[in-house]
Amino acid sequence: MTPLTDTHVHVWDPARLHYPWLGDAAAPRLPADLPSGADRLVFVQADCLDGEGLDEARWVAGLDWPAPTSIVAFAPVERGDAVQPWLDELGDVPGVVGIRRLLQADPDDLISSPLLLAGLERVARGGLAFDLGVVWHQVALVAAAFRDVAGLRLVLDHLGKPPLRSGIDSDEGRAWLRGLEALLALDDVTVKLSGLAAESDRSRPLGPQAAPFLRAAADLAGADRLILGSDWPVSPQTSDDYTDWFWIVRDAIGVDDATWQRIATANAARVYPAAPGDDL
Repeated sequence: MTPLTDTHVHVWDPARLHYPWLGDAAAPRLPADLPSGADRLVFVQADCLDGEGLDEARWVAGLDWPAPTSIVAFAPVERGDAVQPWLDELGDVPGVVGIRRLLQADPDDLISSPLLLAGLERVARGGLAFDLGVVWHQVALVAAAFRDVAGLRLVLDHLGKPPLRSGIDSDEGRAWLRGLEALLALDDVTVKLSGLAAESDRSRPLGPQAAPFLRAAADLAGADRLILGSDWPVSPQTSDDYTDWFWIVRDAIGVDDATWQRIATANAARVYPAAPGDDL
């Protein structure tokens, strides 16, 4: 079996940290709950309160993970240069390879804010990836705003949340496609094939809804700029098999074994490089 790096998993514990989007009755989700199937994992910050982001990274670093694991942590990059002390503290947390600060629920003009761009420059100088959490109509805005941030390694989470319910041939679908093409013209952009179940019509099978968007992303990006993520446990699983989403991806993009190996593991090692012994 081809080795697999799952570059998008979450854990949380509402008894320890506060997650407004989860609600009060949410049960904890911990590494012990993860289904088996991945040889390496990347934890992505789970959107706890911003002020708890450092605590989240430290907590995650201390958990017992079932496979070597890296961390994409939260940092308030909208603070501009003032984010540097936060990044310095993250530098002392084992396993941190990237930053995510969700933009999907913020006003669009934040994307081109000089302070945000200055904060991203700090991320780039620190050698960290930046996971980009936006919705489909914001992808083009990011392409225009981020092009002058030198050395920024961008990862587009969940393909930029394309409009699965409307379809790729809708006005929204075509706008997403144009935005993705513009974003991929930047120097260092990787598309994370993840999270589409959350954008889908749950009354219909996921595969046929996701396939046109997966194929379009693969055609535009090329195999060397694709990585895989389950979005566990946020995206509902299509079956009891944890790896089912990855088979949906492979069936949609139709690649050979050598190409799949790059998408399934080799590309992630480049995008989220971990120093020897630095994985959790």
